[in-house]
Amino acid sequence: MKRGPRERYYYLIAKGTLEELVEEFSEETKRREVEQLDIIYVNGRYVLSAVTKNKKSQETD
Repeated sequence: MKRGPRERYYYLIAKGTLEELVEEFSEETKRREVEQLDIIYVNGRYVLSAVTKNKKSQETD
């Protein structure tokens, strides 16, 4: 995870199964709103890239 401008968070996660990928991403983003989500399958691994932001910061925007 990398923190970006305006309280946005960028994720790049790779796992062997889709279940592992979703489980880790769900745990990481419990209190965040997903703005963009992409999942691809490359070389036998699922790769997720996502942009999220805190739910609180959306209320004040």
